[in-house]
Amino acid sequence: MRLQFYVTIIGFLLAFSTPACNTRSSTMPESSGLEVPPSIAQAVAKAEDVRFCDLISKPERYNNKIVRTEAVFYANHENSALYSPECLDTTNYVWTDFDLSYDYSDESVMKKFSELRCPHVPCPSGKAKVTVVGRFEGPSQEGYGHLNGYRFRIVIMRIVAAEKVS
Repeated sequence: MRLQFYVTIIGFLLAFSTPACNTRSSTMPESSGLEVPPSIAQAVAKAEDVRFCDLISKPERYNNKIVRTEAVFYANHENSALYSPECLDTTNYVWTDFDLSYDYSDESVMKKFSELRCPHVPCPSGKAKVTVVGRFEGPSQEGYGHLNGYRFRIVIMRIVAAEKVS
């Protein structure tokens, strides 16, 4: 009777722990082999070019709009953000998330971005000068990102260019 009880408990533990073991934790989506819906490709093509400093100085003008901007992407184990040396103020960093369509970016740009973002393993931090297209959001009273410490967020749809920060 006792043996049957333990076998049943072990069976439940194995049944419910197996899916958890197969989950991944990553800020970078993997390619799924799906095609980009035309509406996303069109939105990326029609994105308005906006200086990064204008995004954060006139956020109400760009809130929930798809924009193209150039900035420095910085990531470490807790943060993932864009900033610009031209308007450097830690309250003006923009939290980054990646849209599901991100993995349809140009493969060579994705490779270069990945190498700059994580120059060696383990990857404590990295940065790259990027041109991104994404949906800008903010300001938010609740905040975005790590400890809700960011007033703005951009959901990156494409990284158009990536290069080493000079």
